[in-house]
Amino acid sequence: MGSWVAQSAEANGRRARQFSLRNMFAVVTLLCAVFSLCAWHVHKVQQQSQIARALEKKGVLVVWKIYPTALHAETGTGPPATISDDDAPLIGRLIHLEALSLFVYKGGRRNNRITDKTLRHIAHLKRVETLALMSTCITDQGLKHVGTMESLTYLDISCTAITDDGLKHLETLHRLRTLLLLKTNVTEQGVASLSDALPNCDITWR
Repeated sequence: MGSWVAQSAEANGRRARQFSLRNMFAVVTLLCAVFSLCAWHVHKVQQQSQIARALEKKGVLVVWKIYPTALHAETGTGPPATISDDDAPLIGRLIHLEALSLFVYKGGRRNNRITDKTLRHIAHLKRVETLALMSTCITDQGLKHVGTMESLTYLDISCTAITDDGLKHLETLHRLRTLLLLKTNVTEQGVASLSDALPNCDITWR
């Protein structure tokens, strides 16, 4: 009887040690995963911060939450931002952007530093809801890229050379609620066709 009790106690002890080791292994694995996730998050924040600081040196206003969420080339104070197509690859890496304004006031002239090249770099920013491109040198071909930004609710392409051909690329933007087309080359027919495709969008063109 005593031998059976001893054997039973020893077996229970082995099971307890095995259970404790399994628990310890699970805890260590979980902690490693959490640490890796935190390290990755910190790295991403630092990376986004470096990009934002580089753009701020060019006069761009960057709005932050945890990540940069809005970028404005026209701040209303201080000298105009010197942002151009050359900065587009950096802007394209700010994947948490929700608002992007590339309008720079230059005495009524178009900002020829922003062209379709910039649109190619920002087209993958799927969180952008507000996009202001007025007075830039974008073309109808560039709107192909804008037409893939399905989260857009507000788009201003006033004071550009856009025509009816460019409007066709915007027919896929079903979340769009406001579209400004002042001082462009669009016609009543082109606007009417786009209105049919986007019945919930308020289009201002003259």
